[in-house]
Amino acid sequence: LDVVMHSDKWGGWNYLDKNLMIKSANYCYISSIRSRYMRYRDKFYPLDIAFGIQEIEKGNDITTGEDEVEKHIILVDTRSLTEEEVENLHPDIQSRCRGSTYTYYDEFSATKDQIED
Repeated sequence: LDVVMHSDKWGGWNYLDKNLMIKSANYCYISSIRSRYMRYRDKFYPLDIAFGIQEIEKGNDITTGEDEVEKHIILVDTRSLTEEEVENLHPDIQSRCRGSTYTYYDEFSATKDQIED
């Protein structure tokens, strides 16, 4: 599973379309972070994720319940991307998805039991 989240040059993603890619096997699931997480925008920035990864790499790999979020979702294909949409994706997404099927998705919350069934 590969995940790419593309931000703008100022470190934000609230005004970008198709800036989230989840690749599984030969499928690249594309969505827009801003539409999913706009209500959390004060808490959810790309730089915060990057700094968190750096802290983990430096040895701060202990987390508590306050640091963790457990979320169960189901990805549902909603439509294929057009050739124009694929051409306008960020080059990092294009390079990781070359030869794959591009699909736009929506996500739905699920319980852990629903996911395991």
